Amino acid sequence: MIEMHWQLDCGFGLAPPENLVDAVFSRSIRVASDDVTFSTLSVEDHLLYQSFHMACQHCSSTRLSWISDIALLSRQIPDIAGWEHLLSLSVERNCRLSLESAVSMARFWTGLSLPPEVKDTTLWPNPPSDTEAEAWPLAMRRSGSIPASIQLSLRGIPDTRGKLAYLFRFVFPHVDTMHPYSRGGDGRLRLPMAYVRRWMLVFQYI
Repeated sequence: MIEMHWQLDCGFGLAPPENLVDAVFSRSIRVASDDVTFSTLSVEDHLLYQSFHMACQHCSSTRLSWISDIALLSRQIPDIAGWEHLLSLSVERNCRLSLESAVSMARFWTGLSLPPEVKDTTLWPNPPSDTEAEAWPLAMRRSGSIPASIQLSLRGIPDTRGKLAYLFRFVFPHVDTMHPYSRGGDGRLRLPMAYVRRWMLVFQYI
């Protein structure tokens, strides 16, 4: 299965300001076999993105297969120098808390063993800013809290006009997306009633 995302940080406002996608592709590694040759993420990039994807983006729907992936990737970090470089990257990418959460799950469920120097996560470097620390609790609540989900989405929109456009579309989604809430009836009232039904569902999560 291939999952496609518009943004590496899912629009949470966590991606560094530089072009992260170009940087990730520049560090890609080539994999060759008798049948196919392709490029894939470096071990560090793969582990950091997989950690964010599992622990932050899908924190309420973690899969054991994802945890196994974290353990497999972690075992490919060769030594303490490799772990120190990985931790430094996690701070730069605002996924330090995601890495800690993901690795902790892998240790619990798979018996992953870390070098003694990095076993104690309280000694890992702290994020240099509040960016990740502010987004993390919102990400943990967003699956069951519409206000938290909105706050998290607004973090990734840089300008006021964009934020207002997002809020308008949240209140009044595009007509083409309202079919699930339509129940037939008079044509003039069908769309307004569809919005009312959607709002009633939304209020259950506020």
